Amino acid sequence: MWHGHPARVSWARCPCHIKPLILLDALRNLVDKVRMKKRLLIIGLSVLGFLFLLPFVVLCFNPWSEILCRHEQINIQTAQVRYSRYVYFLKVTERVEDTWQSDYIDIPADDISAASWRRVNTFSPLASHSPHYRFHGALAQVHQLQTAFSLNVFSEAEKKQAVEGLLKKWQESDDYHSAGRYLDDLIEEAFERHGN
Repeated sequence: MWHGHPARVSWARCPCHIKPLILLDALRNLVDKVRMKKRLLIIGLSVLGFLFLLPFVVLCFNPWSEILCRHEQINIQTAQVRYSRYVYFLKVTERVEDTWQSDYIDIPADDISAASWRRVNTFSPLASHSPHYRFHGALAQVHQLQTAFSLNVFSEAEKKQAVEGLLKKWQESDDYHSAGRYLDDLIEEAFERHGN
């Protein structure tokens, strides 16, 4: 016979309520796990969205950032041109091309300094122009010299001397301005010879 007061019975200990409590506890755990996964998913997507938008935000303030850009450089010892492409500050491609002036240069590869490369241009998807570097006009000068030589008024020895003179001006002044005056005189001489 049972001698207790019915109000003192603990329903949690009753065998008929044990299974629902276990199920309720398991359901709460499952809901907590789903919420945690949802939070992690939201955080992960937020980080990915931030990383995706970061280049565009940075490019708005610094359009020539190496987050997404292309550099053009010239070697002031060999007149070679180097093209480099950057994505997220990593160089993804690099290509070095000889200009026609490079054929007139006789420098052994071991004597060419890595420090002889000078930036000419930087291009970016959000900027339609390049910053003005110290050698900003160097590639144009390479084409000007080629134009002067296309008049066929200079001998091979004079062409070699002119190319060496251009490179010497670049090396001495560490910019393209004094070479511009040198080229103006050379082009004027070419047109005078061509006219005669």
